[in-house]
Amino acid sequence: MTQDVELTLTQDEALVVYDWLTRFNLADGAVDHHAERRVLWDLESALESKLTAPLSERYPQLLAAARDRVQGRADESSRETVASPTRRLLASADLPDGFVYPPLFLRVVELGLVELEPWSILHGEQLINRVRGIRDRYPQRKLVPFARRVDRDDVACFDLATTASTVRIIEDFGEPGFELFESYDDFAGWLHAAVQDLIEFEE
Repeated sequence: MTQDVELTLTQDEALVVYDWLTRFNLADGAVDHHAERRVLWDLESALESKLTAPLSERYPQLLAAARDRVQGRADESSRETVASPTRRLLASADLPDGFVYPPLFLRVVELGLVELEPWSILHGEQLINRVRGIRDRYPQRKLVPFARRVDRDDVACFDLATTASTVRIIEDFGEPGFELFESYDDFAGWLHAAVQDLIEFEE
């Protein structure tokens, strides 16, 4: 004996699915097995028993409104995913006291400019792992990593030991005390150099 599976749909979703099922079944849409046809008929019947809109004279308008609402939620979800890449950076609670990401850095991330070969902006799990690693390898430094070079071990970090806007390039995994490689006054200076690296990379 098989176990039942319960699904939850909103009224709008149920109406959209029901309308598609009725059109598919009436058109005798292609299936690979008779069992699939049986299941589709049963789904149509089950939805019909729960919905009142198909009996209404305003069914076309009700269906159109339901479709718009379902599509609207999908569009909103898509916009949130695209427009909020900064959510994959360190949360405020995970940042050192008093430090905030520079506005220009956040703007670059929001624009999706996260792959500037050979540099790659750190995010998600790779960012968290790099933060922990640098903290363990160089406990004497106060660094917030934000980008890495894909062709070597260089990591760009905000240096909290200075003005917090200073960017240090360190050779990660290098011997403590000798890891510092390069410095920039701020993120804008690093970004300018990163764009130049992009132009020259693999020329």
